[in-house]
Amino acid sequence: MADANTHINYSLADIHRYLSGSLSAKEMHDMERAALEDPFLADALEGYGEADMQQAKMHLAQIETAIRQPEEQAKVIALPAVKRHRNWKMSKTLVLTTINTMDGSQSAYNPKTTYQRFTSGGRLELQTYNWYLTTAAYYQYGKDSSGKKLSAFYIQPEIKYSTKTLAIRLGMEYLSGQDSSSSKDNNFVPLYGVAHRFMGNLDLFTTFPSDVKNGGLINPYLFFQYTKNKWNVRLENHLFYSHTGTAFKGMPTNNKYLGFENDWRINFKPTPIIDLEYGFCWASVTNSMIEVKNSIKSSADIDKYSKTPYWSYLSIKITPVIGKISF
Repeated sequence: MADANTHINYSLADIHRYLSGSLSAKEMHDMERAALEDPFLADALEGYGEADMQQAKMHLAQIETAIRQPEEQAKVIALPAVKRHRNWKMSKTLVLTTINTMDGSQSAYNPKTTYQRFTSGGRLELQTYNWYLTTAAYYQYGKDSSGKKLSAFYIQPEIKYSTKTLAIRLGMEYLSGQDSSSSKDNNFVPLYGVAHRFMGNLDLFTTFPSDVKNGGLINPYLFFQYTKNKWNVRLENHLFYSHTGTAFKGMPTNNKYLGFENDWRINFKPTPIIDLEYGFCWASVTNSMIEVKNSIKSSADIDKYSKTPYWSYLSIKITPVIGKISF
């Protein structure tokens, strides 16, 4: 394992090698240990692990085809994002990363018009001894896909304490929702990251702003992760609140507290190529959550839905190395 004070920058190629099983057992172990200390690396491993690369290539091909169509057949397409980032190591323990992106949507009525959305912000990180403190903040402006002016924000503070076997993370995600008194679009839409990782394994919130009914989301969370020899146990807790009351307009309930989610995940790796995983996830939701996630017209409709959704699974992952060729 790398020294605790040594930071390894893993590349996209390293992540692909890890997911394809082409790393050695020691290299895989080192990367997994690094992911415990680096939330960005952990996000990348999980995000690429869940991505369908063939589907992504198909979407890119569709975009290229749409761009080449005659103007009279122009469709609404999302233009590839332009991203710029800078990383400043301000001291041995303090790092500032800034990210600025621009993406655009072609107008449904005029193929020569593009609505541009900008996202600017960054992350400040402080790491000392066993402690890691970070805050991310982003602001979205420009225009949304319909041409409406955009003014939305995202904030994520977090504190983490870790040892060789235990990691504890306490933080919060704050995504702005629509202000009923505003003429602008106040819904923040995450561009990157994996909602499945930060917002609960039940995937109650994956598509914004539709999954929160334009009300935004406040998600305080507390994570525990214990790693010992061949075992890894992860416990995640979430509280969910609506940022604004917009989601409950015309609904029987107007309580911003949406519910609580508790997720367990246990991994056992008897060998470097075999990973046994068991997960159990459940939630206790309120009437407000049911209203946000469903079409509710009266109090009687609420009783049709369960207030304790749950999900359990068992998986066996085998990643043998059939052959290896180096050039």
